[in-house]
Amino acid sequence: YNGEAQGPAGTYTGGFNTYVTVGTLGAGDALSSITMAGSQVNQGTYTNEIVPSAAVIKKNGTDVTANYEITYNNADLTINKMALTIAAKAQTYTYNGEAQGPAGTYTSGFDTYVTVTGLQGTDALSSITMVGSKRDVNTYTNEIVPSAAEVGANTGNYTISYTPADLTITKHA
Repeated sequence: YNGEAQGPAGTYTGGFNTYVTVGTLGAGDALSSITMAGSQVNQGTYTNEIVPSAAVIKKNGTDVTANYEITYNNADLTINKMALTIAAKAQTYTYNGEAQGPAGTYTSGFDTYVTVTGLQGTDALSSITMVGSKRDVNTYTNEIVPSAAEVGANTGNYTISYTPADLTITKHA
């Protein structure tokens, strides 16, 4: 998954081994071009999505395609999930007698609390839930924990991992 259509859709005049297997051709005959259909945007396996057609076979520059009975076999297209990492940023607050920390669900201002790596194309974080708040002066190891991140309609295209961070409450002056 990279946020854009993926698949072999197009006409190719080289690099055929990447997309098709060609049976035995006559002496001096070679695949000159092939048209492929099939592309998708989102993660998943699409059955028979890759569709080869319109092969052209040439011998010494002359089209000899008519000499062949060509069988086209479709293939599956698989788009894997992309890794998305959301790492909490360490937070420091001054004691004020109330619980302090980034606990809550946010729909903006993400850069204050997390670093996000792995977003693809035009995808953007649309919400994230943060756990972590304390009242007393201390450093709390891995207290800030991001979870439940949403990437709009594309959340399912990602394998999301979360990294916690420390929360520090300092003395009030």
